[in-house]
Amino acid sequence: MATALRRTGLSVVGDMPCGTHFCLFYETKQDFLDAIVPYFKSGLASNEYCLWILSKSDPLTMEEAWKAVRLGISQPAAAERIELLSHEEWFLRDGDFDLRSVMSIVQDKLHRALARGQAGIRINGGPAWLQKEKGNHFHALEHAFDEFVADRPILTLCNFPLATSAATDILAAAQTHHFSVARLKGVWQIIHATKAPTDIRSLTPSELEVLTWVAREQSASAIAKTLHITKRTVDEHVSKATRKLGAGNRTQAAVLALLRHMIEV
Repeated sequence: MATALRRTGLSVVGDMPCGTHFCLFYETKQDFLDAIVPYFKSGLASNEYCLWILSKSDPLTMEEAWKAVRLGISQPAAAERIELLSHEEWFLRDGDFDLRSVMSIVQDKLHRALARGQAGIRINGGPAWLQKEKGNHFHALEHAFDEFVADRPILTLCNFPLATSAATDILAAAQTHHFSVARLKGVWQIIHATKAPTDIRSLTPSELEVLTWVAREQSASAIAKTLHITKRTVDEHVSKATRKLGAGNRTQAAVLALLRHMIEV
């Protein structure tokens, strides 16, 4: 059985439920490494398969990325569970960007990881170039990831360089993820790109209780059995809480509630 929360490796974030899809804004190459290395190190320690997609908008070459992996991971054997794909292998496998091709890679990697007995997969990629060159494809990609990772044993971190990102790019990127973090010359910041913070009193005790179990990765049926209520009632509580929080799905609602300290797990 999967653990309720997964360690992100990022102190500013802490532990997050599977299905979390968030983004990183970074200023320098070191800021980028300060996030990515511990992110993957935690994934390897949690028996996850790690997939690092090196984009042309990232500040590292493939050689530099492998060097960072070797330096950041103390157990050499663990490096066998991290895979680096180039920009072309991930985004342009068939010569041009094809959303179905990209998502088929994710599905295949998850299927293989679970078949090997691993806890899930952890992904990092840099779609900033796609945002600038093909905005519609960028939004389609982020939406597809949101849909696919929900309630699956996947953590996804997308990264965006501040130096080459316009204000509109940053806003659009933040709005397409559950939440965002920034690393600026060694300093962490967390960014909420949702609607105005919800007063905890606007969620009923029942909604908060059900959302807590969602954060623990329990299905609606399992929650209903635990709380001695019907599955329909659970779905109603989740739906209302999700709407009040301005979230797009139950996983995002749980993430927002955790970040706002409305629930604990």
